[in-house]
Order: sequence, then structure tokens, then C-alpha cells
Amino acid sequence: MMGKTEGALKAINEAVEHTPTAVDVLKVKSQILKRAGDLQGCVDAVETGRLLDLADRYINTKATKYLLRANNIKEAEQVVSLFTKHEGDSQANLFEMQCMWYEIEAGNAFLRLGDITRSLKYFISVDKHFDVIIEDQYDFHSYCLRKVTLRPYIALLHLEDMIRGHKYYRTAIHGAIVCYLQVHDMPALFKVKKDDEVDYSTMTAAEKKKAKQRARKAQLKKQKEAEEKAKKEAEKRAEQAQNSKKSSRTRKLPVDKDPTGEIAFNKIRDRPLEAAWELLKKIRPNTMNKLQTHLDSFDVAVRMKKYALGISALRGASSCVRSGVEHPEIHWRLVAFMQVIEKQTIVYAPWASKSTNKEDAHSFVNEALEVPEIVLNAVKKIGGELLNNKTPSEVSKAYCAKVSGSDQSARKLASVKGQLLVIGSSQDKLISDLIEGEAKNEGMLLESAKALLEFSRNFCSDKAIVEQCLIMCRQKFPLASVFASS
Repeated sequence: MMGKTEGALKAINEAVEHTPTAVDVLKVKSQILKRAGDLQGCVDAVETGRLLDLADRYINTKATKYLLRANNIKEAEQVVSLFTKHEGDSQANLFEMQCMWYEIEAGNAFLRLGDITRSLKYFISVDKHFDVIIEDQYDFHSYCLRKVTLRPYIALLHLEDMIRGHKYYRTAIHGAIVCYLQVHDMPALFKVKKDDEVDYSTMTAAEKKKAKQRARKAQLKKQKEAEEKAKKEAEKRAEQAQNSKKSSRTRKLPVDKDPTGEIAFNKIRDRPLEAAWELLKKIRPNTMNKLQTHLDSFDVAVRMKKYALGISALRGASSCVRSGVEHPEIHWRLVAFMQVIEKQTIVYAPWASKSTNKEDAHSFVNEALEVPEIVLNAVKKIGGELLNNKTPSEVSKAYCAKVSGSDQSARKLASVKGQLLVIGSSQDKLISDLIEGEAKNEGMLLESAKALLEFSRNFCSDKAIVEQCLIMCRQKFPLASVFASS
């Protein structure tokens, strides 16, 4: 808790040497290594503890969670299947049992690996669970009235009023929205690959029409074959499960017709922002007091060119935290957005829908802002109130001066990011100065170091500065695997 990793490891290693069969001691060691960023060491420690007591469901759960956080998804599936009542397909049983913590961790693991399709499948599974929970409440209404159990009935009503504000639901929806934003910001990575590109330029109108009809039929045929293949694979797994039943009373689990999530992903491939907004409509009524909901709303709204909703989201976000508009995640969004409104020019590629892949996902552009006058005036009014009637440039410089001498890494990072987006171009000197300042920051946290490295990779054009940041992070967190493998 004090950040003294070396001392903690020395003490816990002595405890392990004294009692090597103590599962709790190994669990504590895995937690220390997790906080230090050594994910593989964390997995090794908790796995050693799990093998000492194979009947312990808790340590099995911990091992599964840490395996997923280390992106060892296959191993995690094998470990968690030891305690699932499955007959060949543990994932079907986990879905049926609404094991949401597993689905969230698996979704995050696939997201880190860049597999958006599978990541979305797990995140949306949580949304489906809550739909089922809300639907099932109708059975409980009649039961409570029949049995006159009024106190549980009132508790149910209070629960259902805020059911979509549950932590699991908020986490899953945020993960899904991050996936949708990546699909929007980097469409080239998710474009359907075509084997044959037809050249229509040399064709007559009749030939072009026939060629398009043939291409459409071929696409439908290919999609149908993919669906049939997925269905056959699912039926094969179900048949294997049926043959391996230990008891005839074992209930047959429903067959997953989309095990990879590809069919569901194809439905939203061309409309990721609309899909994200649909999720926000579900979660917003129950989470208007949560900062992340407003930040997600802004990120989606500004890409959809719904600028009035975007500034309203920032105003709502500022009311959720004590620091108000000085919160780092609010500050850079506010000054960058109001600079767009003031200059009527979009400079950030994702906001202009101009980015296509990882290389230009955080690049700068020069796109004219098209917005009705009435909306522009409304945004200026609300934005002016949030900025205390100062210009975005003035607010950005004042914020930078205020946090430059502090040890608050998140605020310093937000100040530089805000300055870059206000200026509208890459400024390697600002990033270099930030890295040099953070090198002297003794209180820097692991999460802040990871955020700084990601920021420098996204916005810095000088690879030497990025390498400097990586070296600094390794020196501060020598056990962190995220820097060792970079």
C-alpha cells in the first residue's frame, strides 16, 4: 500500500520460505506482484497456491482472473472449467450462470490483444444478462404478492429502479463503447477484405448492373456459408457434450450459434457510433452521477457531430467530481472542444472521422466545422460558463502553470494533451519536457506511467523521445511486464 515493492517482496518471500504450503501467503505474494506490474510473476505465484488446494474455488477464481489479466486466455479457460458444470463447453455454462466478472475480464483481455470481435461478444453478454434480470422480475412480482413477502418485494423494486447502474454493467458498457470507438476511429482495420475488386470503370450500365448483382449474390452466399459453418461447429460441440454426459439427467445447454462473435459484429461494423449510443441510452438514466458515463457520452457525441449533447455531457461530468472542470479527463476534452468551436475547425482526426488505422488514429487534421448557428451559440454559452468566459488557450496555459510543479501525473499529462489539441499540431518539445519532469516524480504510479507511454506513442513523432519515456518507465517500475515487452 505504501508503494515499497522491494520491502514487501522481501517480507513475503521470507513468509513463503517459512511456510511454503500456505495458500494465503502465496495469494498475498501474487497481489504484491500484480501491483508491481509483474503479471507473469503474479500468475506463477497464484498458480502455485492453486495447485496446493485444487478444491478451493476462491483461489481458482483468483488464478483465472490473473491469467486473463496476463492475456493467457486459453489457460484461464482451462482453469475456470475445473469448477463449471459443463459437458464439453465451459463457456456456455459460464454464460448461462451469468458469470459476469469472467466475461468482463475476458472482454478486457481480448481488447488488449486487439481482438475487438471477441471482446464485444463478452461485453455484450453482460448487457444480455441484465436484460434477462429485468425480464425475470415479473415472475417475482406475482410470487411476492402471493406469499405476502412485502419487504423483499420493496427491496426488489428499489433494485430494479437502479439495476443498470450496477458496477458490472457500467464496466461492461464502457468496454463495449471503447470497442465501438476503435471501430469508428480505425475503420481500415475492420474493413471486410474482398478477394476480387471489380473494376466498373470500363463497363457499360447493363454490365455494371449485372456485375453488382453477381457480387451481391456472392457476398450473400459467403455470409450464408459462414453462418452454416458456425452453426455446424456449434452443433458438433453440443453433440460431443451430449456423448460425454455422465448422467442422463444433465440438462442440455443451448447451442451458441456465434462462438466468435463475428455474426453480431458484422451487424454493427458500419454503424459503431449508433450502436454505442444505443448502449448509452440504456445506462444513462441510472448513472448520471458517474463521471465515466458523461465522458463516454462526450466521446460518442462529438464523433457523431452532436455538439450540443457533447458540451452537455462535459457539464454533467463537471458536476460529478469535486474538482469540476479541473479534473484531468474533463480538462483536455473541454479546452480542445471549445477550441474547435471557437475556431470552427476540427483538428483532431477521430473527431473529424478522418482517422483510418493505428498510424493516424491520433493525428491532426484541418477540417471545417459544419454546425447550425443556433447549436453553435448554445455550445458557446455553456462552454463559456465552464471556462469562466476565458478562451481555451488561456485556460490551458493557466492549468499547465498550476500543475507543472506538482506530483500529480494525471493532471500534468492532461495539461500537455490539452495544449497539443488547442495548438492543433504535434509538439515534441512539450512531450519531452513532460517526460523529463516525470522522471523526477518519486510518487508516480504504475497506471500513470502506462498512460504516459501510450500518450507519447500516440502524439510524439520523435521515436527517440518515445524510447526515452520507455527507459524512464522501466527504471521506475523494473518488474512491470508491460514495459519489458514493449
